[in-house]
This record gives sequence, structure tokens and C-alpha cells, in this order.
Amino acid sequence: MSFLHILGKKTDAPSIEIGCRYSRCVHTGLTEKAEVVAMTQDAVGIPHVQFNYCLERYGRIEMTDRRTLALEAFKGMFANLAKVEAGA
Repeated sequence: MSFLHILGKKTDAPSIEIGCRYSRCVHTGLTEKAEVVAMTQDAVGIPHVQFNYCLERYGRIEMTDRRTLALEAFKGMFANLAKVEAGA
């Protein structure tokens, strides 16, 4: 799936809230997880989501990072997924 495809998707994404965790299976055994840490706006008013990112392969952490995406791009990435309960 291309980045432009993600931006163009119109979906009923889950509500994005600070402290919530989201997860999606990218491929067999490969999972992306995000924990929202802040919601901001840039200089022209575009809303952004700052989140802690974790990539897991078969339950083992492969990479962690702090990332920022436009709100609509974040919703596109996690469009059809429910929030993960804290501590899960």
C-alpha cells in the first residue's frame, strides 16, 4: 500500500486520543504498534499526532522510535483497527 493511497482513504477510523495504543499486523509475524503521546498543529493548522512507534517481529521488538504524522495519515495507517487496552 502506498503512502498516497493511505492519504486518500476515507474510512471510519477509531478516535485518536492521547494515551491510547493502536496496533496493526503488517505481515505474518510483523506488527506495528503506536502509543499516542501528543496532538499538535503545525504553522498552517494541520493537526498532527506524535506517537511512540514499535515494530515487533514474532513478539520480539525490532525497532522503537518517536514519530509524527499528520492526523489523517495516522488514521489511514490504523483505519480499521480497534484501540489496544493499556497494559496489553
